[in-house]
Amino acid sequence: MNILFSIIMPNYNSNYLERAIRSVLVQSYSNWELILVDNHSKQSPSTFINELNDPRIRFFSIHNDGIIGKSRNYGIKKSRSDHILFLDSDDWFLKNKLVRLKNEIIQKKPDIIYHNTIINYQNNKKIYKKSNFYKNNFYLNVLKFGNPIFNSSLYVNKNILHAVNYISENPKKVGWEDFDLILKCSSMSSNIVKLEDFLTNYWIDNNNFSTKEKFLSYILKIKKDYIDTNVAFNGMTPFWISAPLIKKNMDNFNYKDNLKILNATVCYNFLDKAKLMSFLIINYYYFLSSKFINFLKKNLYEKWF
Repeated sequence: MNILFSIIMPNYNSNYLERAIRSVLVQSYSNWELILVDNHSKQSPSTFINELNDPRIRFFSIHNDGIIGKSRNYGIKKSRSDHILFLDSDDWFLKNKLVRLKNEIIQKKPDIIYHNTIINYQNNKKIYKKSNFYKNNFYLNVLKFGNPIFNSSLYVNKNILHAVNYISENPKKVGWEDFDLILKCSSMSSNIVKLEDFLTNYWIDNNNFSTKEKFLSYILKIKKDYIDTNVAFNGMTPFWISAPLIKKNMDNFNYKDNLKILNATVCYNFLDKAKLMSFLIINYYYFLSSKFINFLKKNLYEKWF
């Protein structure tokens, strides 16, 4: 079975584009097309693409208006295959990725595949990240525990992407459109396979960190769109969503609001329950301490001095 893989790569001013492309060129499986969708970078990749002179690399340039979903959807619709992979322009594949996916597709015919990922930091630190796999009700478990899938580790059959109307281009979902896609796809199909292999490198440097404020805004939008409207949670919030909100309030000494969040938080494993208990103890301690100090100030210090 000679599977053609369509690899979708959006780009905008990436310093690591050549590394990403070369990781596709050296694949041990050669039946692929790389669809590079550039958002009018300051230095166009077209010269480098022309020098490679590989007909499997197809280059397009669009204005995506700051919505990366537009670039990915453009690439998906230009693809010649039903077998869709994503590769961000600062990440890179391991050499055996495509052949490993091909074998899995032939054997199991899944709609969605993902795998473990190597996280690479600018200071040369590496973390071999083993992603969780949820055997039952993948969709609900993603909401309970968070998204286990790195975008550059994701394979999706194009029929599923078409069924969910592709990646969201809603400006309100910019920054978490990948998470939204996983939820949409897993609600459409439970035919999901996770490989234990480490097949993609994920790159982190100072340029691709979201600010804390942006990350918290994404968390709150996910909560509003997917958690608050889901009867399975009965008005409660999973710990993975509450945790960053709690930490922010602790940084701002806002222990009173934290107690409200903690009382509306639900945990689904022992580790989260232990963390929740520690948060409760710390916040109650500081909340009661602050009330006691305010009492002393009001009733002693202000009266006597």
